[in-house]
Amino acid sequence: MQVTLGNGKNGLFAMVCKPRVVVDWSDGHFIVHRVVDPICRAIAMIILLTIAVIYFILPQLRDLVGNIVTTITVCLIVAQAADLVRTFTEFNKHVSFFAAGKPKGRYRQMG
Repeated sequence: MQVTLGNGKNGLFAMVCKPRVVVDWSDGHFIVHRVVDPICRAIAMIILLTIAVIYFILPQLRDLVGNIVTTITVCLIVAQAADLVRTFTEFNKHVSFFAAGKPKGRYRQMG
């Protein structure tokens, strides 16, 4: 875009615009990606937390296998929570890929 400066000189600058995001509630992909998927992840996290609590509380389940099951369920809860955060922040914040995933696109490898 060309602009005339106050001293009579012409200058060029680039204008970066944020794209308009249109929410279409009738789109099947949007409903599955933004509504059904987070609900299913929340249900899975609740079930995994219930399993971890049961294995942690009952003394007869606190053996080696029980500790392994508890550790795996806690790791799965953290993974589900990170993916849930990524789902809601992938288009809103510029630091979302730091929180819960790798950036999309091609990057040149240094070194």
